[in-house]
Order: sequence, then C-alpha cells, then structure tokens
Amino acid sequence: LKSSLRWKSICWKKMRYIYQCANQSKKVFLLTKHADNILQTLDKLHISQGLFSEILHISPTDSKAKVIKQKGPADSIFIDNMFKERQEVAKECHIPVFDVDQIEVLQDYRF
Repeated sequence: LKSSLRWKSICWKKMRYIYQCANQSKKVFLLTKHADNILQTLDKLHISQGLFSEILHISPTDSKAKVIKQKGPADSIFIDNMFKERQEVAKECHIPVFDVDQIEVLQDYRF
C-alpha cells in the first residue's frame, strides 16, 4: 500500500481504477505487506475498506504468489510495484501482472 497507492497522500489515478472496478462489480483484493495496521492506514487516508472484497495482510517475508488462490488464466490480474512479486505471481499463478505505473492502460475512459 505504501508504494502502490502512496503513503501520505492518495494517487487519484490509481484510486480511480479501484473505483472503476468496484463500480463494475469486479472483486478487488488488497494483498499487502504494509508495516503498520492496514485498517488504520486506510482510515487515515479516507479509503473505504468496503472498496475491497477482501483485505489480506501478510508478513514481509511471505510470498504474495503463495497467498493467491486463483491459478491459471481467468478474469484475474495482479498489480504490484515490486518486480519480484510480479515475477513470482506470473510464474506460479499464470495470471497477467502489471506494475502500478501501468494502471492507466487498464482504465476505461469511456465513462
């Protein structure tokens, strides 16, 4: 969360995509290694927990690929700022991966 959405301010372009997914009834999972209490941080940033289908807070040493239940091509994608995490998810889960800086290409600007 710290690097993906920013820590002390919100990156509205990234949040726009999350809202777009939620408005299209797509499930959005927050899978984070955030060092602090994630629920308190979301509250401080005025980000509703209700945007997320599930919030998964894992330890910094855990692999995100091991936590992801979806294996193989489906309607899932994985967005993360860490190359190593994206590489592991692509290899182990076989789902498309994107850097957080690529979110704009995923957005539907027709609305």
